[in-house]
Formats: sequence, structure tokens, C-alpha cells
Amino acid sequence: MLLAQGRFDEALTWLERALEHGNLNFLRSARQSLRQVPDARLAGLVLAYHRRAAELGDSSDRQALDALSA
Repeated sequence: MLLAQGRFDEALTWLERALEHGNLNFLRSARQSLRQVPDARLAGLVLAYHRRAAELGDSSDRQALDALSA
């Protein structure tokens, strides 16, 4: 929501907190949503969300990370 309002710095703060504390379902949902945002500043965060989901999840999460990295 904050990204949609153009409040990037505020959104980034919350997204980084969520990366640390979010559960797997949240990470899966958020990584897809973040990929839809056309802002290059989020590229590192998208990758971090995929990595964290791969750590917590199953083979589908590792495959999603591999596909993103390819």
C-alpha cells in the first residue's frame, strides 16, 4: 500500500522488517507482489524474499529462486 502511495522509503522499512519476521505464506505472496512493482530499487529485496522463502520452504520455493536467478 505504501508503495502504491509513492512512499518508497517508508515501504522499504516495513518490507525489510517483514523479511526478517514474516512467515512463509507471507513471503510467498509478497515476493510475487514485489516482482510486479516496476521499480529497480526493489530488485535486491525481491531476491532476498525469494532466498528467505527458499530457506523456509520446500522444493517449489527453491525452484522459484533458481528461476529468478537464471
